[in-house]
Amino acid sequence: MNQGMLMESMNLASVWNLPVLFVCKDDGWAITTQSKSVTAGDLNDRAHGLGIPAVELDGCDVSEVWEAAHSAIERARSGQGPTFLHARCVHFEGHFLGIQLIRMVRDPLREVPKIAIQLTQSFLHPGRAVLHERLAGLKLVLTAVLSTLHDPRRDLANDPVRRARTALLSDPVRLQKLEDQIEKVISDDLSIALTEVSS
Repeated sequence: MNQGMLMESMNLASVWNLPVLFVCKDDGWAITTQSKSVTAGDLNDRAHGLGIPAVELDGCDVSEVWEAAHSAIERARSGQGPTFLHARCVHFEGHFLGIQLIRMVRDPLREVPKIAIQLTQSFLHPGRAVLHERLAGLKLVLTAVLSTLHDPRRDLANDPVRRARTALLSDPVRLQKLEDQIEKVISDDLSIALTEVSS
């Protein structure tokens, strides 16, 4: 959200009324930095400032995302321009696969030695920072590792698939409605594709 190319893309999409769907998967982190420490203002206000409607939603609620995306796509296809979806969610694998702290918690016997040996060598090496500074640094690393044990990514209540299954199985009418919508979207898209291929 803080990169210039995104601001330029959103600006041009708005000016040229392009059929674009911008989706921000917001877990409160900018890779390894908390978003609030590097991001000023409100993300939805940024979109509004560029003339783009913004929709705030629970990114872990599959049906809510489906409905919001469906409306935004219909809006784009009907020539009404871009939409910004601000989905608050949890990244179960971090911002990139194999994020080190999660790998360490999931498989400590294999992952911890890879960095523990280097940390130990650095800690014991003469000529480095004074002992209390090295201890403070080691404490920071251990705190970060231990905090991943309480990471919301490990909480099954935040799993969007599990949440969707639970909600839909308890509401068969809603489930049928979603299945009908999905079938219609697939059928419509297939008809368009076959028409374009045959012409």
